[in-house]
Amino acid sequence: MRYFKATNTGKGFITYEENEESHIQGHIADIYTTDNEAWARRVGALEVTVEIAQEHIDDFIDAEELVYPEDHEDDSLRGQPLVYTLPTGSM
Repeated sequence: MRYFKATNTGKGFITYEENEESHIQGHIADIYTTDNEAWARRVGALEVTVEIAQEHIDDFIDAEELVYPEDHEDDSLRGQPLVYTLPTGSM
């Protein structure tokens, strides 16, 4: 699995065919995971390490002050800072 930073430009950013060729998963903070090099080149995505990708996500969560919603199923997480961990390994 490879990690990319790219700005979603809207319709056509990820085509059905590209996703079928190799699944492209979007995450918060403009981070994407895929092995689809052709897609990454087409959209000008920058490949980053998992550590850098996770840093971008953590920084985004901090900057936006994202928290778990007040109606979250786990009472102990309600209002707490969001935790988002990127997947690792193969897709």
